[in-house]
Amino acid sequence: MLSGEDQTVKHLLDGHGSILYLYEPAKQVDQPPLTAAAPSLSTLSPRQDRIKEYLKESPHLLYMPVAEYNELECIAEEEMLDLNDLKRNFDIFGGIFRYSLIATEQECKERRKIVEARCSNVTGDMLRSMGLDIDDDQKSTTGGNISGFILSYCDVPMDGDNPFRSPSLTFTSDFVRQTVLNKMNLDTPRQHLEQLANVLHKESRDITGKDLEVSVVHMLSAGPRKVVWEYQGVLGEPDTNVRRLGHRKRKINQTEFKEGELYYSSNPSYPLADCVLVIKDVFAFQTTWRSDHAFKLGTLKKFRDRLKLSSADRLNLLFVNPEYTNTYQSRHRDKYLAKGEDPNKPILDSTKTVLLSAQDVATMWNNTRIFVAFPKGKDWHGAIRKALDNEV
Repeated sequence: MLSGEDQTVKHLLDGHGSILYLYEPAKQVDQPPLTAAAPSLSTLSPRQDRIKEYLKESPHLLYMPVAEYNELECIAEEEMLDLNDLKRNFDIFGGIFRYSLIATEQECKERRKIVEARCSNVTGDMLRSMGLDIDDDQKSTTGGNISGFILSYCDVPMDGDNPFRSPSLTFTSDFVRQTVLNKMNLDTPRQHLEQLANVLHKESRDITGKDLEVSVVHMLSAGPRKVVWEYQGVLGEPDTNVRRLGHRKRKINQTEFKEGELYYSSNPSYPLADCVLVIKDVFAFQTTWRSDHAFKLGTLKKFRDRLKLSSADRLNLLFVNPEYTNTYQSRHRDKYLAKGEDPNKPILDSTKTVLLSAQDVATMWNNTRIFVAFPKGKDWHGAIRKALDNEV
């Protein structure tokens, strides 16, 4: 009995008997597949010119993801290939048929060198594809060609009205993922600041957002005193004037929340904000590269509970985003709530038990002020330069 995506694939194939058009483009780029009145499966890599030609023919309902290991294993057994070689290849190349099914160790070594070189030269232009879930980056110096070594289509996403029309990109293999992440795995605040500078110059990509997060924490706390921070109320706030964040540099506390110290939780699942600073009121900072970072009222309640803030206590929530500062500032405060969230309704748990009454929810929301925060004058490059030149 098939279900989910398997049932959908079966439905697409029904009525066509045993006919299946498999289009393997290999090195062809500007040539579209032949028109066939049959379901088409294709191992296209995320390359703009190739996708463009492919879509000229007719709409296609199915993006073919790279193969799962058990699928390759079936082929390998049929072709009498060594399964140890297959496992070695799969760990490096993932489910790309023409790479993971190579038979000789020499071929594997040659192509592994190519993969390692590609990983060492990963830039923001290349990895932006994965973050935005698009076919490729047309500004890439290689004409958008990622060649399937770094990114490839992953399993068909199971959301949306028609998930089979939605491509989804991910790292091609565990080897690629780990190699790229190791390249981006920085230790000291200075390393993160240098990496953030590269990101802002479009020379690299902050895959996890950690470079932005650590750099902001550093510049807010133990960083140079010359870095001045400002903040501004978003649309709908009573006060939208730009104000200076008047605080002295304080040491970072990663274990507990204390007044007078910047609290930067060591818990990666900490709700809603990355760090907290008390200057009479509570200022909570959320760093993000996303153009939208809506949150739920339940998450806001959990965050307040962690800080021992009541619904009547004021909480200043500041969003930090170097690329979308103006977008965040011009978004109405009510739009920061996730779709369907209503500050005039109670917060319920999964059993419909009231966790916070409608009146308290309204009070909590009314005492939550939404701001954007940024280095003085929104000069990120200047702030980072100061942080690097004057690091304490």
